[in-house]
Amino acid sequence: MMRALVFREPGRMELIERETPEISESEVLVRMKYCGICGTDVRGYRDGLNIPRGTVMGHENAGTIEAVGRRVGGLARGERVIVNPMPRCGTCYWCRRGEYSLCGTATDREIGFHPEFPGGLSDFLLIRFPDSMILRIPSSVSMERAALAEPLATSLHAVRQSRLRAGDTALVVGAGMIGLGVIRFLRLAGAGRIIAVEPSKGKAELAGEMGADILIEPSGDREETIEAVLDETEGMGAPIVFECAGVPSAFRDAPDYARKGGQVVLAGFCEKEVGVRPLGWILRGIEIKAILGYYDEFRDVIRYLRKGEIPAERLVTAKVPLERAEEDGFLRVMKDGDAVKVLVDLERRG
Repeated sequence: MMRALVFREPGRMELIERETPEISESEVLVRMKYCGICGTDVRGYRDGLNIPRGTVMGHENAGTIEAVGRRVGGLARGERVIVNPMPRCGTCYWCRRGEYSLCGTATDREIGFHPEFPGGLSDFLLIRFPDSMILRIPSSVSMERAALAEPLATSLHAVRQSRLRAGDTALVVGAGMIGLGVIRFLRLAGAGRIIAVEPSKGKAELAGEMGADILIEPSGDREETIEAVLDETEGMGAPIVFECAGVPSAFRDAPDYARKGGQVVLAGFCEKEVGVRPLGWILRGIEIKAILGYYDEFRDVIRYLRKGEIPAERLVTAKVPLERAEEDGFLRVMKDGDAVKVLVDLERRG
């Protein structure tokens, strides 16, 4: 038997016991160590959007291999691994182009978003497609840091999908986990000045540690915030803006921070309708680039972690046991504006 935290309805989860999955000859079972709570998880818990009832959430996972099917090669019991939650088919148009997150089956089979594909908020995680989902953790990388690989892969993907050139000024809206990762990878990619727009003092401080040069606290008056951005960009706006907050107001305002001919990269996950007037984008020639997840950035993130180029431990706000995941994880992130990443420690009892 194993424990699993099940989403029952908006604002309510239930900790249950269920049978430990039996693996087939082509599957792998992972004993979970850490599962990160993502902003998408929190909004799903709060609003019920994109999370069906009965789902075990959790798509940021690190653990050790518990069992390996006899037809699975190259993996062994006891190996430390992270899990790519979006299994690709490997044969469709997008997979052949290396655009794996756009695979026609990837999101349909993504763990943590469907009752039939449970995520990592459980003692054991069944991996049905190990060839495209499991990556080993180097001995020099702690399990705690490895558990951050999934959101960091999203951040790296956002930077790579942008038009950034060395020396460019970049502006990041929202210094949560994704935004902080974007700031760090912008610095590693040779960006010039990095501006962060973030209301939380704690997150703004972390943005500075990750590499931001200028911190702007958004005003209740959006025009004042736009003016503050223009003051820092010679009155033109930033050539590249990364929207990483995933809230309607940030989505609406991000193009106003960009200069004429600039680019806005949508890295935040916004599920709600947003009232916008595209004419302003058209008249200023703004490019809007949406990104989904990552292609093959996991391996590069692991390399950055191995080289110590990301102060990952600073991004972890708390580690909590599964029994306290709802109260000390989901509810804390909803209430605490300074919280960045809460990790659920599946080996800890509480």
